[in-house]
Amino acid sequence: MVLTLAAIASAVALARQISSMPVDIAALGPAQVGDQLGDAMPDGATRTPQSSRAEAASQVRERPLFVRSRRPPQPRPAVEEPVVAEPTPVVEVAPPPEPAPPPDFLLVGVRIDTDGKRALVRIGPSGVSEWQREGDNLEGWKLETIQTSGVIMKRGSETLRLTLYRQGEPSQP
Repeated sequence: MVLTLAAIASAVALARQISSMPVDIAALGPAQVGDQLGDAMPDGATRTPQSSRAEAASQVRERPLFVRSRRPPQPRPAVEEPVVAEPTPVVEVAPPPEPAPPPDFLLVGVRIDTDGKRALVRIGPSGVSEWQREGDNLEGWKLETIQTSGVIMKRGSETLRLTLYRQGEPSQP
C-alpha cells in the first residue's frame, strides 16, 4: 500500500515538471508552427475546437485513408440483369401399353399316369391339339402346373389358369 502511494506521488511530481518545461519553437516560422500543430487557418482566422473537428471529419470523408486514390468511392450504377425466361420443355408421355389379349388356348384334356402329367392344349380356334408336359413353352407361355381340373401357365408376371371345363357350360360327351 505504501509503495502504491509513493508511485502515485512520484508520477504526479513528474507530470508537473514536464508540463512546466518551456518548449523552444523559435526555430520554426509562424506558418510552420500552425502547420505542425494543425491549427493554420487561411487569412489569419482563428480556429475553434468545434470547427477543427468538423473540418477534420470532412477531410476524412473527402480523402479516405484506406483508399489508394484517396478519393471517396463512386457509387456504382445499378445494373439490372435481364431476366431470361427458360423455355419449358415439353415432355410427351407415351400412353401405357395396352395389355396383350389373353392367348387363345383351350384345355382339351388332362392325363396323369405313371409316365407323368400331360395336358392336351389346343392353340387357336381351328388349331391343332398337342400333348404338353410341365415346363413346356407355348407361344411364350410356360406350362407351370398340371392338375386334374386344369393347368396354370405363366409369362413374366402374368398368370393364366385354364380349366378343363368352362364354368357355366354343360359337360359334353
